[in-house]
Formats: sequence, structure tokens, C-alpha cells
Amino acid sequence: MDDTSMHDFLINVQSVDMPQFLCDSHLQRMIYGLGMNDKPQIVSDKQLNAMVKQGAVPIYRTVNDSDDDVQGISMTSDDICDMMTDGSLSYVGRGVHGDGLYFSDSKRGSKLYGNPGQNPKTLRAVLNPAKARAISESSLQSAYDTFVKSHPRTRRALGFAKAHSTSDSMSQFALLMGYNVITTKVGYNETYYTVIDRSALIMSKTRV
Repeated sequence: MDDTSMHDFLINVQSVDMPQFLCDSHLQRMIYGLGMNDKPQIVSDKQLNAMVKQGAVPIYRTVNDSDDDVQGISMTSDDICDMMTDGSLSYVGRGVHGDGLYFSDSKRGSKLYGNPGQNPKTLRAVLNPAKARAISESSLQSAYDTFVKSHPRTRRALGFAKAHSTSDSMSQFALLMGYNVITTKVGYNETYYTVIDRSALIMSKTRV
């Protein structure tokens, strides 16, 4: 798409009508409007363990029972896990490193997001080498800084998208550039994975 087409797409997607249970964010409307509902590849624990032994990095996502995170609709942590692995529509959440599905390569770090009394559950996954296109947050920011110099209309539209996002519109920019995972170093021993498209994952349904 050229500068005008990207601008118009980013503005118009905010008007997409979508089911109430999906997160009311610009990225969610973008994903829903694009029909990005392919599911992750589901494998057995044994198969996933074999992939990790062969060098795949295990990543973890912890969720809690929710009364209001999904547009005021009550959902258990198991409901949220099932929606991710089997749901007909892709749900993405919010976050300060771009909106999306947050994973960590630290099981302990992921479980810190579990709230006692809210039945926390943790899922395990690896990136699908055939489908995942990952970029570091710092590299994405550098690409953005260069891109907006020659795409002034898209820059303004990304500003509009930011106003309808949690922190920024870098996930939307990543999608425009063909990426579906953003990695962020958050400490010496932990990296966050902001997954924008769940089909970039290979997962087990087992809660760990």
C-alpha cells in the first residue's frame, strides 16, 4: 500500500463493527477487519517438549479470571485459554509494549501476572518457524523512525491509532511491515513476546 492507502486503512478500521466480547482497541479492530483468525498449531506436550529440546524457546502466557477485561463480560481463566487455542475469533489484549497477546520466556516471570484468588492459568508455546515473523522492539522503533519521514499521512494515522490503543501503535505498524511478533528485553534473563497473530504459535493446551 502507498502512503494514502495505509492512512485510509488505519483510519477506517476504527469503524469496524465487531462482537462485544472482543477487546475494544484499534489493533483488535484491525485484526478482526483483516480476518486474522487462523488458530495456533496445537501439539501434544510430548511434541512440544521435543521442539524445546531441539532448540525452540518455550514462552508462557498467564491469564486470570476476568469480570471486566473483555468488555464487561465475565470469563474464567480457562475460558480465556480456550478462546486462544480454539476460539473462532482472535482476541488480543492490551500492553505497554504494543497491544497483543503477551508471553514471556520466563515461566516464573509469566506466573507473576497470576493474581491469587483469580484462578490463574498458564499456557506454554513456541514460535512457529514457518509462520512467525519476529522483530525486536528497538529495531521496530528504528524502522518506524525512518518510515514516517517518507510517509507523513501514515504517521498521522498511526497517531490516530495510538489514541485508540493502550500505549502506542507499534503493533499496528509491525503488522503493516509484515511482522506478527515483537520481542522486548525486560531484564537480564527475561524477554517479552507480544504476539499479534496467534497463528505464529505452536502450543499445547495443557495448563502449566
